[in-house]
Amino acid sequence: MIKTWASGILAVILMFSIVQPALAKTDAYRISLDGEYLVSDQAPINKNGSIMVPLRLIFESLHAAVTYSPADKKITGKKGNLTIELQVGAKTAYKNRQPIALAQPPVIINNRVYVPIRFIGEALGARVNWNSASRTVEIKTRELSETTELPVKNDAGEPIYLQHKGNMRLNWLFEDD
Repeated sequence: MIKTWASGILAVILMFSIVQPALAKTDAYRISLDGEYLVSDQAPINKNGSIMVPLRLIFESLHAAVTYSPADKKITGKKGNLTIELQVGAKTAYKNRQPIALAQPPVIINNRVYVPIRFIGEALGARVNWNSASRTVEIKTRELSETTELPVKNDAGEPIYLQHKGNMRLNWLFEDD
């Protein structure tokens, strides 16, 4: 009887040790940018109700250049004529030199700088939404719509127009003979 009881306990312990890692994965936070999930070697974390992500993940995913100065723990992101400045531990950020209060300041975890994803996303012009059912931060960038007359003509001598809709960078090159 004791042998049966002990083997039953052992079975329950083994079951929980096998199931535990699978359950832990469901607690993970995810980041979706325009419907595509972002992947990072460091997982997003919840710090006092704010989802924090490695700084390069969010800045570079939103096509912003980012630098980090370890000496003064300063983060600078640039996109077009927009500059965002943050400092590890500081609850005030700056968008084009205008102060903005942060719910959660940037932090260093495992030698990586984490920043509040909602602030960075919105400061760079994206819409940020929290989906509690899937534990996902959903980021939507503005859809661009642009029509530009190109400095070339077609075979009939009519202007050529470039039309673009979407969330992507578009580069074109034209070389004349």
